[in-house]
Amino acid sequence: QKTRSADKHLWALEPGLTVEELFQSGGNSLVPLEAKVQTLWGKVHHIFFTGVDPRGCRSQSGAWQVYGDKTGWDLKGIIGAAGSNDELGDHILGKAFDTLVELSEKFAQGVGADLIRVDFFLGFP
Repeated sequence: QKTRSADKHLWALEPGLTVEELFQSGGNSLVPLEAKVQTLWGKVHHIFFTGVDPRGCRSQSGAWQVYGDKTGWDLKGIIGAAGSNDELGDHILGKAFDTLVELSEKFAQGVGADLIRVDFFLGFP
């Protein structure tokens, strides 16, 4: 297949095959909870969450979204001060958000992508 300039960010990857085991978020989750991180020019613009959390709560696209500055909404409504939001949303903001941002930005900058989505499956003890 002829290479396209639009696929330039893929040229940095080694050809191969990735096989992943079936991931479970834990608890009552039947479908993994996934953080889909949108980066623009190497910086996180927003993250939206889809799937089922450990409580069994389903999040459809657009139901739970957090911007790079930690504003947005979770399954309880508009994000406010810690402790006033959805319990799991506060947990992710406090324990995982900064790591999601760091890894997404590192990946986006590493492949030189102007716009890319980096997906993470989230697990909970």
